Amino acid sequence: MVARADLASDVALGLITALNAQILARYPEEGATHFDLDLDEVMPGRGAFVIAWEGAHALGCGAVRRLLGPGLDDAGEVKRMYVIPEARGRRIGALILDRLEAEARALGLRRLLLETGDRQVEALALYHRVGFNRIGRFGQYVDSPLSVCMQKHLAPITTRRVAVDAPEAVALQRAVAAEVAARYEDDSPPNPLDPADVAPSRGTFLLAEEGGRVLGCGALRRLSEPGLEDAAEVKRMYVVPEGRGHGVARVVLDALEAEARALGVARMILETGDRQPEAIALYTRAGFEVIPRFGEAWTHPLSVFMGKRLV
Repeated sequence: MVARADLASDVALGLITALNAQILARYPEEGATHFDLDLDEVMPGRGAFVIAWEGAHALGCGAVRRLLGPGLDDAGEVKRMYVIPEARGRRIGALILDRLEAEARALGLRRLLLETGDRQVEALALYHRVGFNRIGRFGQYVDSPLSVCMQKHLAPITTRRVAVDAPEAVALQRAVAAEVAARYEDDSPPNPLDPADVAPSRGTFLLAEEGGRVLGCGALRRLSEPGLEDAAEVKRMYVVPEGRGHGVARVVLDALEAEARALGVARMILETGDRQPEAIALYTRAGFEVIPRFGEAWTHPLSVFMGKRLV
């Protein structure tokens, strides 16, 4: 698991101390190291510091900070990347970078920059594998001869409306049904979405894409049951495994909220399950709260019902 952490915590300080010692051993030359990262640079809205965990054991860390210099206002900088020696070779660094990329997208950034050194061949190989390319030295590294600077453009995640029975929509709905069945040990198929429920005047079915690659989906349908006439229900939220950790679900949820506002409803509601903690965390971050049970799943003991008021 990779999660946000306090840069001033004892665990964070221990990881950073180990990183600094490693860099100093490789670059003993004066002026060859760049250790700067302030607490305010990783506060919400500015950046993030994250730690990779295995149970209670910290395996590594990384940070992203928004850059403010001329020509850099669309960029974030990756800092403090480190994996403890005994955890190397397990893709921990790639997982940390995935989370930092998601944090950068959440900040609205269009690219990630970083600085490493020409003696860190493992780091250079990792960055190349995940899509970074060498660029000219920037910012404080311009006059640093041992520095290697790299950049990765973040293709925007977009959504588009499709028919509920379009091939991509059908494939994603099968995938979400299979995942839910596995988590809840229940092979009964979910009730299919009625195309009329997601017609333009009633709701929508959205695909999420990055550079033409389909990453997920979500649907919204306006309700008409007594007591729910002012609500639209979120359905079929799903992100493919390789797209997780990049902010895809939040893009879909935000697009569904825009659709709900266009329909003129007062609230969005949904049903998820207590074995889907990632989904519950997403909805909570987006402003949803637990609400009374409703609809066809109201008697299911594992169901969790959530809602968000729009007006």
